[in-house]
Amino acid sequence: MRHLACFLFPFIIASVLSAQSEKPIEPQKYELGPDSNPVAGVPEGKVTRHTWKSQVFEGTVRDYYLYVPAQYDATKPTAVMVFQDGHAYVNKTGEYRVPVVFDNLIHKQEIPPIIGIFVDPGHRGDPLPESRWRANNRSFEYDTLSDQYSKLILDEILPEVARSFHLTNDPKQRAIGGASSGGICAWTVAWERPDAFRKVLSHIGSFTNIRGGHNYQAMIRKTARKPIRVLLQDGDRDLNNEHGNWWLANLEMESSLQFAKYDVKTVWGHGGHSGSHGGATLPDSLRWLWRAEEAPYKFDDEIKAFEAADQLKTPPTGAILFAGASSIRLWSTLAQDFPQRTLFNRGFGGSMLSDNTFFADQIVIPYKPKLILIQAGGNDINNGKSPEQVLVDFKAYVAKVRGKLPETRILYMGINPSPARWGQAEKQKAANRLIKEFCQQGTNLGFIDQFDAMLGPDGKPRPELYVEDQLHPSEAGYQLRTRLITPHLNP
Repeated sequence: MRHLACFLFPFIIASVLSAQSEKPIEPQKYELGPDSNPVAGVPEGKVTRHTWKSQVFEGTVRDYYLYVPAQYDATKPTAVMVFQDGHAYVNKTGEYRVPVVFDNLIHKQEIPPIIGIFVDPGHRGDPLPESRWRANNRSFEYDTLSDQYSKLILDEILPEVARSFHLTNDPKQRAIGGASSGGICAWTVAWERPDAFRKVLSHIGSFTNIRGGHNYQAMIRKTARKPIRVLLQDGDRDLNNEHGNWWLANLEMESSLQFAKYDVKTVWGHGGHSGSHGGATLPDSLRWLWRAEEAPYKFDDEIKAFEAADQLKTPPTGAILFAGASSIRLWSTLAQDFPQRTLFNRGFGGSMLSDNTFFADQIVIPYKPKLILIQAGGNDINNGKSPEQVLVDFKAYVAKVRGKLPETRILYMGINPSPARWGQAEKQKAANRLIKEFCQQGTNLGFIDQFDAMLGPDGKPRPELYVEDQLHPSEAGYQLRTRLITPHLNP
């Protein structure tokens, strides 16, 4: 063994010396694209500079900048985006160049007209430092995990801007972003006040232990998902110091956000702790952040309404849960139609099977129902899914419920015909056939066929069973459903 050690030692020393002689990998430099440069003929928004003395952070003073797009219409509420370290983002020749990017994307109608509010960190004492990054209240404002900074924005800055401009109050049309400590600050504002901000853009975010930011990874996993859309950008050459490893912290944030089913996108690269990568990817990041609401996240408000109702009156456990899309949501006589049953309604309009699976942890599992009757699948076919995919999605729903509630019985109410979607009838019947066969082979599963019962002598949907839109059931339609369901309620 001693001879082996003597033999290996020179090679170990050589390897160490070789490793020490290697140069650290330099961060990649990123080039700005055409959307980050002025384009001839594109209307330019107006940028103005202002100063603010805060009462929330008493004794501090700061600059802030306003960007008002050329397309601003004072008669309409206008979307808002706030940036921390505003001096960096508002600079038209810097790394981010937000006013230029806004001009180009708004002109191409890829984002809505947005009023940009670029807020610098607060500073105590005179004069303001030449480098605003060195404002002495910056870390306290940005890195502290509390609602104090959100009060600065919501109670002071936004009301001041609203004195001159028509700002929206819709949280889905409000975004907030920042870099480094400004990035975690943007997340904190939305985390504390999702009723006010639901879009977050974090560049090289400091989700490290400067003032406890590393705790977010666990907090996100153990807190009910909040209706926040978030984009994280970072590079694997970011900081690594006594506060933590920025790159690993952002990877942890990604994992936690994905686990908690947030609407999250990550933009990873080889950049360092600078705005090079974030600036180069900013146009695409803004396109993603401001895209139209998509399923399942477009249902966040409805799900929050269910949760609020549960706070006022908790549904009984062991009841019958009616789930699915709008024909369930609109069933206002459900309790009267099944008077001897304990049941409640958790239908949400426009939903597909995958949406019901996505939200099951919030509006199914906590109730521990003994029976679930689900009507969904028609919207799936209408949105272009194949009958085979509808079956796959129903299997996923069953697996999700059974993973937590193995004894719960599930009844699938087959897709019904309707005059409005009569052209989809063959696909609807094919999906019904596949799901019926699956239910017949499973345990505690059932299928309720309503297709043929809703057809008249001419083989087409009976008009009296539908309301004016020729899609949703009329009173007679719900009465027919009640008769079809009742025999299946007892195993």
